[in-house]
Amino acid sequence: MTLADSTCRVRREDLFLFILVIMLIHFITLAATPASAQTLQKIKIGIPAVNVLTKPFFIGQDLGFFRQEGLDAEFPFVRPELGAAGLVKGEIDYFASGDTTLRAAAGGLPVKLIFAMADHGDLALVVRSDIQKGTDLKGKKIAVASPRTLPSVAMMESARRYGLDPLKDIFLVSVGDLLPRYQALQAGAVDGMVVDTALAIMARNKGYKILDPMWQWMDLVQIGLGVNDRVLKQNPDFVYRTLKASLRSLVHVRTHSAEMIKAIQSVREVNDEEAKFVYDIIVQNMTANGIPSNRSVQVSLDAIKADNPDKKIPTIDEVVDFGLLRRAQRELGIKAP
Repeated sequence: MTLADSTCRVRREDLFLFILVIMLIHFITLAATPASAQTLQKIKIGIPAVNVLTKPFFIGQDLGFFRQEGLDAEFPFVRPELGAAGLVKGEIDYFASGDTTLRAAAGGLPVKLIFAMADHGDLALVVRSDIQKGTDLKGKKIAVASPRTLPSVAMMESARRYGLDPLKDIFLVSVGDLLPRYQALQAGAVDGMVVDTALAIMARNKGYKILDPMWQWMDLVQIGLGVNDRVLKQNPDFVYRTLKASLRSLVHVRTHSAEMIKAIQSVREVNDEEAKFVYDIIVQNMTANGIPSNRSVQVSLDAIKADNPDKKIPTIDEVVDFGLLRRAQRELGIKAP
């Protein structure tokens, strides 16, 4: 071997080593790059209302929980009666109304509930100050969102608890979102309204009466995540990452009050003490790990049965799927209470 051959060989080995080092630096740099600097997968989580119980999703987005899972979450407003159809058509990836998802699944649509933010409703019945007891509701008009949505279901059950016939003794007025219901009450167009706890406190400060604190008794999945069966089956990793970020958001607001109290005050005009009161109610009604009680799921199924007595209603296991959520619980070290 000549000196030139030896030199050429050394140069080839040096070149190979140089290329190897460059590749290693590239991969190390890529691995160290934060998710926010990489290409994120956009997801749409349809929100049925801008209320306190939907705020944990936004907090999770602000804290980077979704970005750390490679997701860029958007939260478009979707009316409750349109949410399930949006899932089926692929217009949204998830819908954040648990009750709507369960009713749609019970009605035969290919959707499942995969996560529950809370399994008690954050609602209250607020009325004029001259209405002193439940029986005074007879003949009165109560503002709700629209027929068969959660506020109307809650109001009908409240009427039954007062010994009234909800189909004959009260009149439900479809007004839409929360603030328009309050405006209708202020204008005298209705005698009461079903709204969230924070808005109920705002109204009480203006002289109205919280007649029924529904949050104390209403077992029902108000806010959660519903998904199309096709997405759940064909793209489980996408669903898993969404669930992991959502579960982290839930656990964070349960254990860190500051962000949630600030979020409550960003939605409703309440002072620090009132915001803390609302927070305590919210945390008490939240799930510990994203899985709701069987009772809260069954309430939605029973409501479908009440509307359609001859219809065969599916079992709980046929309308929920918590398999990927349990996997996320294990990875995050979150145990059942």
